[in-house]
Amino acid sequence: MLFIREPTDDEISLLCERLPEFCRLPGEQHAVLVDEMGFLFLNHVEIGRLLLHEVPESTATMIGLVTFVGGGPDGGPHHQVAVRIPFSDRRAEQFLKAEARQLPKEGHGLIMIEGPTSANELKVWIPLIQRRFQPQIHTRVSGVCLFEGGMVPVANRYNWLVQAKLITNCHAKAPLPDWIRAAVESARESFGHAASE
Repeated sequence: MLFIREPTDDEISLLCERLPEFCRLPGEQHAVLVDEMGFLFLNHVEIGRLLLHEVPESTATMIGLVTFVGGGPDGGPHHQVAVRIPFSDRRAEQFLKAEARQLPKEGHGLIMIEGPTSANELKVWIPLIQRRFQPQIHTRVSGVCLFEGGMVPVANRYNWLVQAKLITNCHAKAPLPDWIRAAVESARESFGHAASE
């Protein structure tokens, strides 16, 4: 499922009512959602693989979730669901506000966001987050780390490595300590080194 805009509560309810019927259709299917809300795709990729459909005219930053449901052959996945939705400046503000409340009023505060690490995504996400860092706003947030973990071939085996990008807040009450910066940089270097081998 690929949303082009955020659906209303009524649209979500209607979608939930009609999705089971769509999911029972045989073979490869696609549907256009009403009022330019987005698209549905069914059986466009084998289970266990991920295909991210793109809308060429859209420049929106996307956030998404993929769920694999067990019960398939040999204990593997029976089906999978992927949902992507635009991530706006308003959404960035809501997210930072909610997460910042959990940070201590005094001391360092780091927010971790899993997902946006490709070069194209970072071009949009970094300015979205940086705009939220102002002298009187989000001063509890010392920084935001965008990260994504993945299995990367290393020599004759696989290793779980993290790709990360750190965005620091120059207006934070407490700047991030050097050891956090070094840890994020080390993770980024390790991922880049393994991916280039």
